[in-house]
Amino acid sequence: MKLMIARKILPFNTRKLVKNPPVSRGSTPFQEVQQIGILYTIEDKAKHQEVSLLVQELEEMGKKVQVLCYKPKNADNPDFRFEFFEEANLSFFGRLEGESIDTFLKKPFDYLFFLDKEANLYMENILARSKARCRVAINQPEDKRALFELMIQPKSQNLRELIAEILRYVKCIG
Repeated sequence: MKLMIARKILPFNTRKLVKNPPVSRGSTPFQEVQQIGILYTIEDKAKHQEVSLLVQELEEMGKKVQVLCYKPKNADNPDFRFEFFEEANLSFFGRLEGESIDTFLKKPFDYLFFLDKEANLYMENILARSKARCRVAINQPEDKRALFELMIQPKSQNLRELIAEILRYVKCIG
C-alpha cells in the first residue's frame, strides 16, 4: 500500500522539478569539465563492464566520476564498486531517499550521462533533482525529453558504441 501511494506521488514531484529545476542548465566545454555523473539501471554483467570501462576512460582524462545505479528487485549487483538504490528507497511521500542518492544529487556535475534506453519513474526523479548542468542520454520518448539537454540518436543499440557516440558529441562542445 505504501509503495503504491508513493509511486503515485513520485511522478507529481518529478513534474514539479522539471518545471522549476534546481540549477541553471547548459553545457560546458569538455576540456573544462571536472565532474561527470553516470546514471544507469543494473541489467547484466556486460552493461556493468561497459560502464566500468567508461569510468576508467574518463578518469584517465582527469575527470572525477561518480556512478549511481538503480537496482531492480530481482537484479544481481555484479560489483559493489558503484553506489546503488532500490525501490525500498522510495518514501511514503514519494521521495527517493538514502545516503547514496543524497550524495549523488548534491554533486554539481558538468555532465550527467544517462545510459538506459528509457527512463523509469525512479530515474526520471533522479534526473529532475540532479544539479547536473547538462544531462545527456540516447534519444528518449517525447514525454521524457525535458529531462535532458542533449540527446543522441545512436547508430547502433550496442552500449559500447553508444558510449563512444556520447563521448564524441560532448568532446565537440567547446
